Amino acid sequence: MKTVTPRKKRILEKPPAYRTPEEISDLVHQNFYSLAHGQKLTDGTSVLASRLIREESFGREELLAIKAIIKGDEPTAELSGEILGGDDTLAWIESVLNPG
Repeated sequence: MKTVTPRKKRILEKPPAYRTPEEISDLVHQNFYSLAHGQKLTDGTSVLASRLIREESFGREELLAIKAIIKGDEPTAELSGEILGGDDTLAWIESVLNPG
């Protein structure tokens, strides 16, 4: 028989989530729709850009994935990084992951 855990306990076990600021959302929206059309992008860029535009919340691992795409050394990394907000998004990620 399966034991059901109380909701309160499940809520406390969730990892922290970080909501995308409106400024980052607007920047990614503008960059995505002006730069991404017909371009070759790093894998996952369009999905992450869409989530940033919708001001969704991200976990630590997802923020590290965005950071890796922006700082990547692949041929598509420069354009993908610019679409994801570049330095502005990196500054936000750093402030969230390393508060203080």
